[in-house]
Amino acid sequence: MNIKIYILSIILFSITSCDNSLEERFKIKHLDDFLTFNKHFISIESFGFAANNKTDSDKVDAYCYLELDADVVHYFETDSIDDDPLDNSKYILKNFEATRVSKDNRATYAQGFIKFSRPAANHEAWAVISYKAEGKVFRSAPIKLKSLTQPTEYSDAITIDATNTLQPIFSWSAGIHTDTNSYLELMKNDNLEITSATTTTDLLYQYNNNTNVVKNITPTSPKLTSKKTYFFSAVGIGSDHWVNLWLEKKYIP
Repeated sequence: MNIKIYILSIILFSITSCDNSLEERFKIKHLDDFLTFNKHFISIESFGFAANNKTDSDKVDAYCYLELDADVVHYFETDSIDDDPLDNSKYILKNFEATRVSKDNRATYAQGFIKFSRPAANHEAWAVISYKAEGKVFRSAPIKLKSLTQPTEYSDAITIDATNTLQPIFSWSAGIHTDTNSYLELMKNDNLEITSATTTTDLLYQYNNNTNVVKNITPTSPKLTSKKTYFFSAVGIGSDHWVNLWLEKKYIP
């Protein structure tokens, strides 16, 4: 009898000790559910933005930088672009699959950029990406999805001054949309891993020079290696976190 009671107690303990993520997925339907469920955690704003997909303009890609390895990541979206973006109850949990932007072998929710690909966008809305890591809750500012009224402009129109080959200067023009207020600079190596991410407000950036850098998204910007292939991107983002302009160009020191 004692053995049966012991086994039963183990089973009950296992049931009540299920992974938090399973409990959250069962309970959470809106952003305010997620925040309420984790209200005892420290809340921190994360870096997020969205753009039309480069090869399929009917799709929208929403990005977030995970500062730490995350336990759980959620994508929330309102029903309409007319909803109040500050009302957390308007954001509904969507089961879109997350993928890593860097083509590495790390887990999907490991530190770095992740992407949610939204299906065919026949309407516009607001989005928020939120995740939990090391006892903290991170959430992006509301992202306005303007895929129909202001589609992302893609180009390779970047000028490169390679006088200093390992610290090249990249410059570009603002593009057709006029409401860009910051630029995200990304450097990818030949394995398509993002090795450096910074933000500026200028139409110019010198690699590994923080003179005009507003924020270092990645902790470091490793030195470039001669004769290796890199891909540099300048991403123009508005105050509503929608991407107006995405430029990318190959660079070989």
